[in-house]
Amino acid sequence: MPCKSVRYRRKLKARLIAAQDGRCYYCKRSFTPTGATIATFEHKKPRMYGGTFAVANLAAACKHCNQHRGMQMNATKQRRRQLAAAQSTAETIASKNPSHFFAPTVCTAVALNLVSAPT
Repeated sequence: MPCKSVRYRRKLKARLIAAQDGRCYYCKRSFTPTGATIATFEHKKPRMYGGTFAVANLAAACKHCNQHRGMQMNATKQRRRQLAAAQSTAETIASKNPSHFFAPTVCTAVALNLVSAPT
């Protein structure tokens, strides 16, 4: 919420916490004033996927869950980028050698250890 005042953010956080009965949106643990279960803003739809600062897209989550979810989202995004890059490379190779049988999707997924090799 880059354009909102500190007072607005405090009131919004208090309102979200009250709406969730003082518990984390994900793990349902009670919030504490400090530590891993301190209340933070969480975007239900991440900003990197087009989520906004609208109140409907916000929830109160403990710091642990918020950071853990962020790491999961980043890892997923990186895997998708790797898969897309590998598929693009495989398709380029296949287009240059059309006489050879080549299954880019399966080979790419096996190369990235996303699936086991077909038997």
